[in-house]
Amino acid sequence: MNPIYFPFTYTSKSVLEAFGACFNQVVAYQPSKQKVPDKMQKCAEEGMLDIRIPVKGDEKKLDAILKDYINWANLHQENKGLHKFFSNTGKNAIPFFNETSMYHIKTNIRKKMEAKQSQEKPDPLLYARIFMTAAQEFDIQNMELYRELSSVQKMEQNLLANLKGDNGTPYQRAIGKDILFMDDPGDYMISERFETWTRLYMHDQMRNYQDVSSLFITSSKTAFQYLIDNVSEAEKIICFDSIPVCEKMNEEHDNWKESLMEYLNNVAKNRKPLSTDIVVNPPVSSKCEKNVTFTLYFVPDCAPNNIFARCVDPNLLQIEEENEINEFNNTLLGLFEI
Repeated sequence: MNPIYFPFTYTSKSVLEAFGACFNQVVAYQPSKQKVPDKMQKCAEEGMLDIRIPVKGDEKKLDAILKDYINWANLHQENKGLHKFFSNTGKNAIPFFNETSMYHIKTNIRKKMEAKQSQEKPDPLLYARIFMTAAQEFDIQNMELYRELSSVQKMEQNLLANLKGDNGTPYQRAIGKDILFMDDPGDYMISERFETWTRLYMHDQMRNYQDVSSLFITSSKTAFQYLIDNVSEAEKIICFDSIPVCEKMNEEHDNWKESLMEYLNNVAKNRKPLSTDIVVNPPVSSKCEKNVTFTLYFVPDCAPNNIFARCVDPNLLQIEEENEINEFNNTLLGLFEI
């Protein structure tokens, strides 16, 4: 049972290394086979990541829609690129189909020639792929900007400290809560992210029911809290506040990871509550410069489909009825704080 990363499709290597403190491999979804980030592909080759593409086809169409809209947005200088994309995206319509977009103009032309076809409702799964493709590009750009901003911030702190002759008060960035520089992608359009990600997840589960999981993890506090707020019966059962993160783990740490995974498998399958006393604390390592906090919630007698469907369109509950094969009785939700 490998943990599934939610509700995003992009994750950095540093986040995967944090996940690696507890798990050998993590599952991440992709909306298109042509848009898999190079860094994630490399992590997959190293065995850290299991990339799944639940829906294939229409890749050229997805790519064309994204490129055309970014070019249009940049040309009009209105909240450039993907940020304008997000502000124009609604839950019940494919993005770009509004009164100001190039695709709307093309649609109006087609209406005169293909009236029947133009009246058809957008495919929800296609919408999900379009949204997640744009969200992934947004997250990649945002992470690069945040990394650069953090680097500049450190230089400013060092400069002020040298000028004052002491450490002084930590310098606060002037950007504040500007959406361009958020380090948590869940801070923006979280409900839309959950809805589109859930469609990909459920489609994957329907096709790969023999390789399902009951364990879901994220590094986004916002996303985790959003989900927990919708799952009142969730109960915190584990909190490790200092797990060492190293590029190469020692044998003691590897053994601990195996025992943790065995415990989580039992918790997911067992109908009776299992004591957390049998889970030992992670080994301490002086060779690791980084540490991560891992918090785990337990949701009894509730399948993952049911949990994620609470955050999205109620019609998605119909998908759960189509796939009843699941060896797990409970669901586990984990948060990594880096």
